[in-house]
Amino acid sequence: MPEVVNTEQAQAWNGPEGAHWARHQDRWNAVNEGFDEPLLDAAGVTGDHRVLDLGCGSGQTTRLAALRASRGSALGLDLSAPMLAEARSRAERARASPTSPSPKATRRCTPSRRTRSTRRSAATA
Repeated sequence: MPEVVNTEQAQAWNGPEGAHWARHQDRWNAVNEGFDEPLLDAAGVTGDHRVLDLGCGSGQTTRLAALRASRGSALGLDLSAPMLAEARSRAERARASPTSPSPKATRRCTPSRRTRSTRRSAATA
């Protein structure tokens, strides 16, 4: 198993902070929902695309990408086990929905065991 580089973030997102975010995901989705469609439009996600959502949280953007990439796939990765559990639960409920995309659309979130803290200065950003 790869080494977790940023142990403080791993502890936070797999402890009370991650559990809080997972429990209140509907709130966070509502705050961010105005960005979902513009983001997916800008990325041009359609049809056969394969999407990788890094830091997928509870998977809202991953699920929306899977709907657009109905013949492709969408994969979400996140450090937080509580948020991934919520993502998996929501993906399962979405699959049971009569409006769910083609079975070919992969809507799963996988724990990322490695994270790296990087900083870029304004001069290099």
